[in-house]
Amino acid sequence: MRGCGPIECLVEVRRTSEPGDAQTLFNLGLTWKLTDSLVLLASAGRDFGPLTSDRQEFVYYFGFQILR
Repeated sequence: MRGCGPIECLVEVRRTSEPGDAQTLFNLGLTWKLTDSLVLLASAGRDFGPLTSDRQEFVYYFGFQILR
């Protein structure tokens, strides 16, 4: 695609803990400037830890950012 900007790769690691429960979220993502006014945002990951009702087996995000 002509005029596309660089792709930035992102990593997120977040740990939450409560008595008797600890979860670690591992997430990989990217931002890609498609044009001067449009950016693609995407990420995917999952929680690691004991199986609880709030553990997220798969987390994803996909969207566009419109700049002025």
